[in-house]
Amino acid sequence: MGVEAIPRWVYTAGTMIKMTVNTNIDRYVKRYGPSTEKQFQTAILRTLNDVAFTAKKDLERYADSVFASPTPLTRNPALVKKAELTPTGAVARVKLKDKMDMATKGSGPAEYLRAQITGGKRRDKRSEALLQIKGYLPTGYQAAPTDAYQNRYGNISLGLIQKILSDLQSYVYSGSVEQNRPHRYRKPKLAGRAKYKTTKGNKTVGKYFVIPVFSRDGGRNRAPGIYERKGGRPIMVMSFFPAGTYSKNYDFHRSVASSVFKNFRRRFGYHFGAVQGK
Repeated sequence: MGVEAIPRWVYTAGTMIKMTVNTNIDRYVKRYGPSTEKQFQTAILRTLNDVAFTAKKDLERYADSVFASPTPLTRNPALVKKAELTPTGAVARVKLKDKMDMATKGSGPAEYLRAQITGGKRRDKRSEALLQIKGYLPTGYQAAPTDAYQNRYGNISLGLIQKILSDLQSYVYSGSVEQNRPHRYRKPKLAGRAKYKTTKGNKTVGKYFVIPVFSRDGGRNRAPGIYERKGGRPIMVMSFFPAGTYSKNYDFHRSVASSVFKNFRRRFGYHFGAVQGK
């Protein structure tokens, strides 16, 4: 029996791919009998689920080929919505996880990979948005950790950015002291931040400080960014720079489509044969 079910692609918002199979089931019912309809539908649903999860798995190898040290989330960025029947056939979806899908705080691949998919400027990270709110980071600028403060994926660790933002009084994550305090109330010294303090002469100063963009820094010519007072000298933790423009180098749609077209006919033949043999 020839396979006449062919996937058709519909793209939504750059971060989801919908696999639609239009099936001429009536044709098979007339040719092979009424029992074919249920068998054909079952085979299509199983096939769509099979190739969707295979495409999700193939995104891991694709990320390794695009990025130098992709994080586990970048290697496993997608969710599958299992196949369901429609009036004209069946549909399954493969989508990038967004912030609503994340169990933890922060952006999902749908947000931070968008610039890599469509080109253009990436969206600001939560830490950058907080620094902008406090006036440390101008609009149109972004921040990146220096080599000494990067983890193995080239990012700054969540624990360290929390310490920095707390010391700079920018930390408003869920459960933080400042978030749960009325806006008009400002306590001079937060107990939770005492461990991030250090001394300079007779003064107690923050462990971290900011050199603003466009600042002359008193003639010291230090680059704009966040610094740590360490061993009597400042060490740059994060640099501030104008937001750059990304080229399209993560083709999410092509990766998923290529995987599905490679596997669809073979997997449909397997699943249709399985349901016929019952």
